[in-house]
Amino acid sequence: MNFIEQQGLQTRPSHAWRLIDLIYETGQTPSKWPLLLEALTNTLPESTTNGTHTKHTMQQETLNHVLATHLQHALALNRFIGEQEGVLKSAEPLLATLTFPLLVIDSNYNLVYVGDHYSQIVHGSEYLKLADNTLLVNHPSYQNSFAQIFDGSSNVELLQLEQAEDTEGNRICVLPLPLSNNQTLALMAWFNPGQRSDASCGALASTYELTPAETELLYSLVDDLSYAELASERNVTENTVRTQIKQIFAKTQCHSRAELMQKVLCGPGLLNTLVSWQSDHFFETDLDQARLNQTVTTPNGNPLGFAEYGPKDGFPIILIHNISGSRLQIPVPEARFYEQGIRLIMPDRLGVGLSKAHAHFTIEDWTDAFGALLEHLDVQPLLMGTSMGGFYAMAAAERFPQHFSELCLVSPMTISPPEFDHLLKDDFKALISLFRDAPNVAELTLEIAARDGPARPLDYHIMGLPEADQALFKDQQFYQMSLAAMTENRRYGSMAMARDLALLTHTWPFEPGDIKLPTTIWHGVNDLISPLPAVEDLASSLPNATLYRVPHETHMMINRHWSTIIACLLRKDIARAALSTTQLLQTD
Repeated sequence: MNFIEQQGLQTRPSHAWRLIDLIYETGQTPSKWPLLLEALTNTLPESTTNGTHTKHTMQQETLNHVLATHLQHALALNRFIGEQEGVLKSAEPLLATLTFPLLVIDSNYNLVYVGDHYSQIVHGSEYLKLADNTLLVNHPSYQNSFAQIFDGSSNVELLQLEQAEDTEGNRICVLPLPLSNNQTLALMAWFNPGQRSDASCGALASTYELTPAETELLYSLVDDLSYAELASERNVTENTVRTQIKQIFAKTQCHSRAELMQKVLCGPGLLNTLVSWQSDHFFETDLDQARLNQTVTTPNGNPLGFAEYGPKDGFPIILIHNISGSRLQIPVPEARFYEQGIRLIMPDRLGVGLSKAHAHFTIEDWTDAFGALLEHLDVQPLLMGTSMGGFYAMAAAERFPQHFSELCLVSPMTISPPEFDHLLKDDFKALISLFRDAPNVAELTLEIAARDGPARPLDYHIMGLPEADQALFKDQQFYQMSLAAMTENRRYGSMAMARDLALLTHTWPFEPGDIKLPTTIWHGVNDLISPLPAVEDLASSLPNATLYRVPHETHMMINRHWSTIIACLLRKDIARAALSTTQLLQTD
């Protein structure tokens, strides 16, 4: 009997087959990857560690190979689905955030896109069925609406199917989605006007600063009243109603009643995406956009991207971003850097944003690229790294000590021995474990998740954060900045994140003990991403380091303690007062 048979892979049902089913389910629905991650870590046998070398049994290597093969097949499926959804690229930001059930079909009634909530309607409909990725329509009103869209006779107004209401009062609408290649798709959506109007209209009115009279009219529009009914309700003429609606169009940047209704139906969660100026306030309004998109050529010919913030003649600080960030992941609003006189320089790490790299880049590749940036800048900055950026900052400090005045690590990632795993967040513990035992399987798993786009992984990440960190994202400017940074992080998929974790969890090509720079480490006592005991071990191995433990703080402490950290770095004379104020505990 071979290993596959021993594992029960030839017999259904079994735990092994359920795992393989989940692999392919995740290929179709990337949002299931946390479940897959948990299942994989529960399946893989633990490896043994002897010093810095990890040993894998023959059985484990075979199982890793089997799982990797299925993941590659699932990834091919994942990419195919992504290509199909690619035709909706212009509408993707809208579709990804809609909260009502919807589906999109092409002129052959083939399924192009399916929202998360469609099953609650389709499974209960006698007029609509899905078979082999094709929509079967058995309703004259539906058929007529689709025909109008696909033969070009639709006037691009909202096609409301009056007869199509289910027992719960859900209204079904069909809308055309014209694409740049002259193809038109049909979007079918279900909504309940009574349930959605209050929250959605209120959010839209607040976002676009509608007057009370305009807001009242907006509520009536959602109730689908005709112009005559709207005029009668307000004791005004229809011309007056049309004039008022045009004023609403102007404020909400809409050109038709249908477009306005689409914004209302999107719900309050999408409004901040639709109103792009809301995210600009995290940065200076007069910020030279060219400063955000600079590049320098590295020794291997690839570009390394970087951004600059604050005054051009300010004190130079290079900050290396966290694992899901990029050059756009600034810790505080940019106005703070002007107040503090700081010229903040943030490079994209390899494989992120504007920094191109091959899939298996090394730390040496990183320091080579970073050296090119230092030569281009021609300054002697203070070097900082936060989270995963701390790992890369240490590598740069070890290679180029003559270029920096000091090294500062905030919530640094380090090799976390298995005995500290119980201190980690459950999902991050599973991910770290998987990268230790089966990095190839882990990389493929992350790659499948990448098709979900940055918004859903960010939202999933936020849900698992401590309350204090979740509160940061309630500021829409901070959320939009983080989303922009994660979008750049995932420009090439999950390759960079996977490589980061692979390099972190295996033998480092440099010794922390060789870093001679004066080093300060700031770390939260309640950090669930990088356990304090592991960071204490790191601090003890650095020959010239001071560790500040911050009570009650978490992994995102840099966003709350930026000013204190900068004060201690730039104004040594007030460090003692700052430490006393924040009740920090200091160890040598």
